[in-house]
Amino acid sequence: MPPKNLKHNLFIRAGLLATASLFFVLSLKTAAYSVDTYPQIDVTGYKQYSYTSLNVDEIQNLFQAQAMLGGYYAGGPWQERLKLRIVGKLTEKLSVSYDLDQQPDMPDKFDVKVTYDKTELTFGDFQANFSDNEFVSTSKYLNGIMVTSKDNWYDLLLVPSSKLKSETQRLVSQRGNNTKGPYNLGHGSIIEGSEKIELNNVPLTRGADYSIDYFGGKITYARILSPDDEFKYSYEFTNMIDLFFPTVSKRDFMGLQTSITVDPSLLGIPAKKTEKAIKQNLEIFPTQLNIPVEKISKEVVALPPHVRTEATSEALNAYVVYINDIAALTLHEISGETPANIRADLIKNKLDSIIISGITTNEINSIFVNGEVVLVAGSRPIATVLRSEAKVYDISTDDLAAKWKEGIISGLSATPEVVTIFVTPETKIEEYEWESTGTYRLNKTPVIPYSEKLTFIGTQLKKFEDYIINYQDGTITLLRPNLPTVTESLIVEYQYIDVTEEAETLPGNGKGPYVLSSKDMVEGSELVYINNIPYIRELDYKIDYDLGRISFFTDIPQTASIVVKYKHLVTTTPPPPPPPVGPRYMNNGVG
Repeated sequence: MPPKNLKHNLFIRAGLLATASLFFVLSLKTAAYSVDTYPQIDVTGYKQYSYTSLNVDEIQNLFQAQAMLGGYYAGGPWQERLKLRIVGKLTEKLSVSYDLDQQPDMPDKFDVKVTYDKTELTFGDFQANFSDNEFVSTSKYLNGIMVTSKDNWYDLLLVPSSKLKSETQRLVSQRGNNTKGPYNLGHGSIIEGSEKIELNNVPLTRGADYSIDYFGGKITYARILSPDDEFKYSYEFTNMIDLFFPTVSKRDFMGLQTSITVDPSLLGIPAKKTEKAIKQNLEIFPTQLNIPVEKISKEVVALPPHVRTEATSEALNAYVVYINDIAALTLHEISGETPANIRADLIKNKLDSIIISGITTNEINSIFVNGEVVLVAGSRPIATVLRSEAKVYDISTDDLAAKWKEGIISGLSATPEVVTIFVTPETKIEEYEWESTGTYRLNKTPVIPYSEKLTFIGTQLKKFEDYIINYQDGTITLLRPNLPTVTESLIVEYQYIDVTEEAETLPGNGKGPYVLSSKDMVEGSELVYINNIPYIRELDYKIDYDLGRISFFTDIPQTASIVVKYKHLVTTTPPPPPPPVGPRYMNNGVG
């Protein structure tokens, strides 16, 4: 039986840990120099040698002992660490710096920076942050070359050649478990500042809404998350295999980000920019389906051929099958055979089924089956012509089959009956049935987060206590036991981003990317068809909603027709001044 105090037991029995460490601090500067004297050299850092030994009596306790001691390196008892920074200022505007970081069991990290005036050139390992624009926001851990330059009227970041040392975790989601966390994000070694976190489709801010352990890949929220709360996240993380074996990663990276601030008055024109069109709306629930009279129209509709049976007026021992009031065929009562009314009903049912599935007069024919004449529509039987039925007319079965065929064709060719119907706008009744369960859907989406105001029985409702809302699809779920009625309605006031629908047809031309005519697409609103076959996002294609670009995973031939239906945000042009603008380009290639 293991001891109750394992930690104390380990420390007593292990003989535990012997550590010797030598620590050298490096600090070197050029002798006292004046401000105008060059070169100026500054060397700082440290070198550490340490010897670590761990002995545990029982080998099964080894990992517990290592955890208590804060980790134990597998590279041997001798460990070395080095941090070194050398800065040399060669002229007033030109300087060079070199940073080196060596840690046990980790590859060396280094970078060289050359700075001239407002421009800096970096070689080695570095982090590039493309985050100066609402459309492009990402951080990449790279090995290569980076150029940065900044002044009061421009800002440039250029990565002309580099290898990716980080990978992208695509957007995934989790639900709360009635705790603040920590929640595991799936990967450790996350690039600092690269994460994008949303809670119930609302972007969060690090420090205010959550804290994150980048090394361990865990996130803790500022409040408790219930199973109704959904958080989504994406980030950049380093792959340890790529760090130790750079040749395993063959992905190249190129990136460009620029912004330029121009005073429109210098050009003699007003500045312009686009913003999302935000509108106000008010809705009352439960929904009442009142359709205005002016929206109801009349339409004349031709009915399909009508088949009926009826006993003859001359004698009750015969039944007539009518098609569109044309007597197609007559069946008589015959001793030893199935009663005429039953045979007539069987033929009527077969004709009804054939008419529903579609029938043309040239499909009506007669064939021989097992020595009997059978009247058919295509390959489907209509009636068997009995010899005893033919004897009633004193003709052959072939002649009776021809007579019945002529009657059926005449009935199908007769002028169909027409009726006038009232047409009302299409309504999705099933959506309104949701309201009986306390779920309501707003007509205008996407909704501006936290812009909603819900009033019920004179009281303003509280989010998460009285209701929850999905801002993307406008679904509201009440958490109260009593639901709105016609006399005690729920009033919802909210702001939404105005959207419009588009449909585009594009010719096939390989994998793409295909550029749509509109940007700022509503996420998840697209329907993609190729030659009328629906395609599935992330399985058949990927899409950039902000830039309006779609790329397929397989080549689309030039003979194919691509149809894309989607919604996009409506934008407006407010007064100046505009923000800095400039091109941005990023490309992940395969080396």
